[in-house]
Amino acid sequence: MISEPTFFDTSVGRLKCDTGCSVEYYDNEKVKDILFSEPVSIQILSGEVSINEIRFYENGKLERVWLSEPRAIETPSGKLQISAIAFYQNGNMQGIDLSGAQNVETPSGVLKPNWIIFYESGKIRSLSMSEPQSVNTRFGIFKLRAVDFYESGKLRLVHLLEPQLLDIPLGKLRLNRILFYESGKINGAWISDPQIFDTPSGKLKLGMVGFYESGKLKFGGLAEKSLINNTEFDLWKIVGWSKDGKFIGELKYDSEKDDYVPVSG
Repeated sequence: MISEPTFFDTSVGRLKCDTGCSVEYYDNEKVKDILFSEPVSIQILSGEVSINEIRFYENGKLERVWLSEPRAIETPSGKLQISAIAFYQNGNMQGIDLSGAQNVETPSGVLKPNWIIFYESGKIRSLSMSEPQSVNTRFGIFKLRAVDFYESGKLRLVHLLEPQLLDIPLGKLRLNRILFYESGKINGAWISDPQIFDTPSGKLKLGMVGFYESGKLKFGGLAEKSLINNTEFDLWKIVGWSKDGKFIGELKYDSEKDDYVPVSG
Protein backbone atom coordinates (compact mmCIF):
# COMPACT_ATOMS: atom_id res chain seq x y z
CA MET A 1 0.00 0.00 0.00
CA ILE A 2 1.43 3.37 -1.05
CA SER A 3 1.66 5.84 1.85
CA GLU A 4 2.36 8.91 -0.30
CA PRO A 5 1.87 9.87 -3.98
CA THR A 6 4.38 8.05 -6.20
CA PHE A 7 5.08 8.13 -9.94
CA PHE A 8 5.94 5.08 -12.06
CA ASP A 9 7.45 5.26 -15.55
CA THR A 10 5.78 2.50 -17.60
CA SER A 11 5.28 1.39 -21.19
CA VAL A 12 2.02 3.40 -21.26
CA GLY A 13 3.56 6.54 -19.82
CA ARG A 14 4.08 8.01 -16.36
CA LEU A 15 1.44 6.82 -13.91
CA LYS A 16 0.63 8.54 -10.63
CA CYS A 17 -0.16 6.30 -7.70
CA ASP A 18 -1.93 8.26 -4.96
CA THR A 19 -2.12 7.39 -1.26
CA GLY A 20 -3.91 4.08 -0.81
CA CYS A 21 -2.74 2.73 -4.17
CA SER A 22 -1.52 -0.90 -4.13
CA VAL A 23 1.53 -2.04 -6.14
CA GLU A 24 2.81 -5.57 -6.83
CA TYR A 25 6.31 -6.25 -8.15
CA TYR A 26 8.10 -9.05 -10.00
CA ASP A 27 11.20 -10.61 -8.43
CA ASN A 28 13.31 -8.34 -10.65
CA GLU A 29 11.58 -5.36 -8.94
CA LYS A 30 9.74 -4.33 -12.08
CA VAL A 31 6.10 -3.31 -11.59
CA LYS A 32 3.67 -6.18 -12.13
CA ASP A 33 0.31 -4.72 -11.08
CA ILE A 34 -1.07 -1.38 -9.87
CA LEU A 35 -4.46 -1.07 -8.20
CA PHE A 36 -5.27 2.63 -8.16
CA SER A 37 -7.16 4.40 -5.39
CA GLU A 38 -8.63 6.77 -8.01
CA PRO A 39 -9.31 6.16 -11.74
CA VAL A 40 -6.37 6.97 -14.04
CA SER A 41 -6.49 7.74 -17.78
CA ILE A 42 -4.08 6.00 -20.16
CA GLN A 43 -3.70 5.78 -23.93
CA ILE A 44 -3.99 2.38 -25.63
CA LEU A 45 -4.42 1.38 -29.29
CA SER A 46 -8.21 1.73 -28.93
CA GLY A 47 -7.86 5.29 -27.61
CA GLU A 48 -7.92 6.85 -24.16
CA VAL A 49 -9.47 4.80 -21.36
CA SER A 50 -10.03 5.33 -17.64
CA ILE A 51 -8.79 2.42 -15.52
CA ASN A 52 -8.85 1.15 -11.93
CA GLU A 53 -6.11 -1.43 -12.35
CA ILE A 54 -3.27 -2.21 -14.73
CA ARG A 55 -0.97 -5.21 -15.16
CA PHE A 56 2.33 -5.54 -17.02
CA TYR A 57 4.36 -8.42 -18.41
CA GLU A 58 7.71 -8.98 -16.74
CA ASN A 59 9.41 -7.15 -19.61
CA GLY A 60 7.27 -4.07 -18.88
CA LYS A 61 4.83 -4.38 -21.77
CA LEU A 62 1.13 -3.89 -21.10
CA GLU A 63 -0.70 -7.13 -20.23
CA ARG A 64 -4.16 -6.15 -18.96
CA VAL A 65 -6.32 -3.22 -17.86
CA TRP A 66 -9.54 -3.06 -15.85
CA LEU A 67 -11.72 -0.11 -16.83
CA SER A 68 -13.13 2.20 -14.17
CA GLU A 69 -16.50 1.88 -15.93
CA PRO A 70 -17.66 -0.12 -18.96
CA ARG A 71 -17.36 1.64 -22.30
CA ALA A 72 -17.78 0.90 -25.98
CA ILE A 73 -14.44 0.02 -27.59
CA GLU A 74 -13.58 -1.22 -31.06
CA THR A 75 -12.45 -4.86 -30.89
CA PRO A 76 -11.67 -7.56 -33.49
CA SER A 77 -15.35 -8.57 -33.08
CA GLY A 78 -16.69 -5.05 -33.58
CA LYS A 79 -17.58 -2.26 -31.18
CA LEU A 80 -18.53 -3.78 -27.82
CA GLN A 81 -19.22 -2.57 -24.30
CA ILE A 82 -16.36 -3.98 -22.26
CA SER A 83 -14.99 -3.83 -18.72
CA ALA A 84 -11.46 -5.27 -19.10
CA ILE A 85 -8.91 -5.85 -21.88
CA ALA A 86 -5.96 -8.25 -22.10
CA PHE A 87 -3.11 -7.72 -24.60
CA TYR A 88 -0.52 -9.76 -26.42
CA GLN A 89 3.01 -8.46 -26.07
CA ASN A 90 2.79 -6.95 -29.56
CA GLY A 91 -0.12 -4.78 -28.36
CA ASN A 92 -2.92 -6.69 -30.12
CA MET A 93 -6.01 -7.52 -28.09
CA GLN A 94 -5.76 -10.97 -26.51
CA GLY A 95 -9.08 -10.96 -24.72
CA ILE A 96 -11.97 -8.88 -23.41
CA ASP A 97 -14.51 -9.06 -20.59
CA LEU A 98 -17.90 -7.91 -21.80
CA SER A 99 -20.31 -5.80 -19.79
CA GLY A 100 -23.79 -7.27 -20.10
CA ALA A 101 -25.30 -9.50 -22.81
CA GLN A 102 -24.23 -8.43 -26.31
CA ASN A 103 -24.56 -10.10 -29.69
CA VAL A 104 -21.24 -11.18 -31.18
CA GLU A 105 -20.78 -12.77 -34.61
CA THR A 106 -18.76 -16.00 -34.26
CA PRO A 107 -17.90 -18.95 -36.54
CA SER A 108 -20.91 -20.70 -34.95
CA GLY A 109 -23.29 -17.81 -35.52
CA VAL A 110 -24.41 -14.98 -33.24
CA LEU A 111 -23.69 -15.71 -29.56
CA LYS A 112 -23.79 -13.71 -26.31
CA PRO A 113 -20.48 -14.23 -24.48
CA ASN A 114 -19.20 -13.09 -21.08
CA TRP A 115 -15.66 -12.94 -22.36
CA ILE A 116 -13.76 -13.57 -25.59
CA ILE A 117 -10.15 -14.62 -26.24
CA PHE A 118 -8.65 -13.80 -29.64
CA TYR A 119 -5.81 -15.21 -31.71
CA GLU A 120 -3.14 -12.65 -32.53
CA SER A 121 -4.78 -12.41 -35.95
CA GLY A 122 -7.94 -11.11 -34.25
CA LYS A 123 -10.00 -14.21 -34.96
CA ILE A 124 -11.98 -15.67 -32.06
CA ARG A 125 -10.14 -18.39 -30.15
CA SER A 126 -12.58 -19.07 -27.30
CA LEU A 127 -15.56 -17.60 -25.49
CA SER A 128 -17.77 -18.27 -22.51
CA MET A 129 -21.52 -17.71 -22.79
CA SER A 130 -23.40 -15.30 -20.56
CA GLU A 131 -26.10 -18.00 -20.61
CA PRO A 132 -26.16 -21.45 -22.31
CA GLN A 133 -26.76 -21.18 -26.05
CA SER A 134 -27.40 -23.66 -28.83
CA VAL A 135 -24.53 -24.42 -31.19
CA ASN A 136 -24.38 -26.85 -34.10
CA THR A 137 -21.73 -29.58 -33.74
CA ARG A 138 -20.94 -32.75 -35.73
CA PHE A 139 -23.13 -34.61 -33.21
CA GLY A 140 -26.06 -32.23 -33.56
CA ILE A 141 -27.27 -29.05 -31.90
CA PHE A 142 -26.49 -28.75 -28.18
CA LYS A 143 -26.63 -26.05 -25.53
CA LEU A 144 -23.10 -25.04 -24.59
CA ARG A 145 -21.45 -23.18 -21.72
CA ALA A 146 -18.31 -22.31 -23.69
CA VAL A 147 -16.69 -23.01 -27.04
CA ASP A 148 -13.18 -22.87 -28.57
CA PHE A 149 -12.37 -22.46 -32.26
CA TYR A 150 -9.39 -23.15 -34.45
CA GLU A 151 -8.08 -20.09 -36.26
CA SER A 152 -9.81 -21.46 -39.36
CA GLY A 153 -13.13 -21.08 -37.53
CA LYS A 154 -13.73 -24.81 -37.10
CA LEU A 155 -14.85 -26.11 -33.70
CA ARG A 156 -12.02 -27.12 -31.38
CA LEU A 157 -13.65 -27.64 -27.96
CA VAL A 158 -17.23 -27.58 -26.69
CA HIS A 159 -18.38 -27.46 -23.05
CA LEU A 160 -21.82 -29.05 -22.90
CA LEU A 161 -24.49 -27.66 -20.60
CA GLU A 162 -25.59 -31.19 -19.71
CA PRO A 163 -23.84 -34.53 -20.31
CA GLN A 164 -24.82 -36.07 -23.66
CA LEU A 165 -24.75 -39.72 -24.75
CA LEU A 166 -22.49 -39.65 -27.81
CA ASP A 167 -20.73 -42.24 -29.97
CA ILE A 168 -16.93 -41.95 -29.83
CA PRO A 169 -14.16 -44.50 -30.61
CA LEU A 170 -14.60 -46.16 -27.18
CA GLY A 171 -18.34 -46.55 -27.66
CA LYS A 172 -21.44 -44.61 -26.59
CA LEU A 173 -20.58 -42.54 -23.53
CA ARG A 174 -22.05 -39.63 -21.59
CA LEU A 175 -19.72 -36.68 -22.15
CA ASN A 176 -19.24 -33.23 -20.57
CA ARG A 177 -16.71 -31.83 -23.03
CA ILE A 178 -15.49 -32.81 -26.49
CA LEU A 179 -12.23 -31.84 -28.17
CA PHE A 180 -12.03 -32.01 -31.98
CA TYR A 181 -9.22 -32.16 -34.48
CA GLU A 182 -9.46 -29.50 -37.16
CA SER A 183 -10.59 -32.30 -39.48
CA GLY A 184 -13.66 -32.75 -37.25
CA LYS A 185 -12.54 -36.10 -35.85
CA ILE A 186 -12.59 -36.67 -32.09
CA ASN A 187 -9.38 -35.55 -30.37
CA GLY A 188 -10.51 -36.02 -26.76
CA ALA A 189 -13.50 -36.32 -24.45
CA TRP A 190 -14.35 -35.80 -20.77
CA ILE A 191 -16.60 -38.56 -19.43
CA SER A 192 -19.31 -37.62 -16.91
CA ASP A 193 -19.12 -41.01 -15.19
CA PRO A 194 -15.60 -42.55 -15.34
CA GLN A 195 -15.63 -46.12 -16.61
CA ILE A 196 -13.32 -49.10 -17.00
CA PHE A 197 -12.02 -49.49 -20.56
CA ASP A 198 -9.86 -52.00 -22.38
CA THR A 199 -6.60 -50.18 -23.20
CA PRO A 200 -3.28 -51.35 -24.68
CA SER A 201 -2.13 -51.68 -21.03
CA GLY A 202 -5.15 -53.66 -19.86
CA LYS A 203 -8.31 -52.57 -18.09
CA LEU A 204 -8.13 -49.03 -16.68
CA LYS A 205 -10.71 -46.71 -15.16
CA LEU A 206 -10.61 -43.44 -17.12
CA GLY A 207 -12.41 -40.12 -16.76
CA MET A 208 -10.83 -38.38 -19.73
CA VAL A 209 -9.56 -39.84 -23.00
CA GLY A 210 -7.68 -38.67 -26.07
CA PHE A 211 -7.40 -40.22 -29.52
CA TYR A 212 -5.18 -40.20 -32.56
CA GLU A 213 -7.02 -39.14 -35.73
CA SER A 214 -7.14 -42.84 -36.61
CA GLY A 215 -9.39 -43.35 -33.56
CA LYS A 216 -6.78 -45.29 -31.57
CA LEU A 217 -6.41 -44.41 -27.89
CA LYS A 218 -3.69 -41.80 -27.35
CA PHE A 219 -3.99 -40.99 -23.63
CA GLY A 220 -6.27 -41.31 -20.65
CA GLY A 221 -6.91 -39.57 -17.33
CA LEU A 222 -6.83 -42.18 -14.56
CA ALA A 223 -9.96 -42.16 -12.38
CA GLU A 224 -8.28 -44.28 -9.71
CA LYS A 225 -4.79 -45.30 -8.63
CA SER A 226 -3.54 -47.75 -11.25
CA LEU A 227 -0.68 -50.21 -11.69
CA ILE A 228 0.69 -50.12 -15.23
CA ASN A 229 3.79 -52.08 -16.23
CA ASN A 230 4.70 -52.52 -12.53
CA THR A 231 4.53 -48.76 -11.90
CA GLU A 232 1.81 -47.18 -9.76
CA PHE A 233 0.17 -44.00 -11.04
CA ASP A 234 -1.93 -41.71 -8.84
CA LEU A 235 -5.52 -40.63 -9.38
CA TRP A 236 -6.00 -38.25 -12.36
CA LYS A 237 -2.52 -38.73 -13.72
CA ILE A 238 -2.51 -38.63 -17.53
CA VAL A 239 -0.89 -41.64 -19.21
CA GLY A 240 -0.37 -42.27 -22.91
CA TRP A 241 0.31 -44.75 -25.70
CA SER A 242 2.07 -44.54 -29.05
CA LYS A 243 0.22 -45.06 -32.33
CA ASP A 244 1.25 -48.73 -32.26
CA GLY A 245 -0.06 -49.17 -28.69
CA LYS A 246 3.22 -49.03 -26.77
CA PHE A 247 2.96 -47.51 -23.29
CA ILE A 248 4.66 -44.10 -23.12
CA GLY A 249 4.17 -43.36 -19.42
CA GLU A 250 2.94 -40.25 -17.62
CA LEU A 251 2.10 -37.20 -19.73
CA LYS A 252 1.79 -33.48 -19.05
CA TYR A 253 0.10 -30.72 -21.01
CA ASP A 254 2.41 -28.55 -23.14
CA SER A 255 0.65 -25.25 -23.92
CA GLU A 256 3.06 -24.38 -26.75
CA LYS A 257 2.41 -27.67 -28.55
CA ASP A 258 -1.25 -27.74 -27.38
CA ASP A 259 -0.80 -31.42 -26.68
CA TYR A 260 0.16 -33.91 -23.98
CA VAL A 261 3.84 -34.86 -23.96
CA PRO A 262 5.91 -37.28 -21.82
CA VAL A 263 6.79 -35.98 -18.36
CA SER A 264 10.31 -37.42 -18.69
CA GLY A 265 12.11 -35.90 -21.64
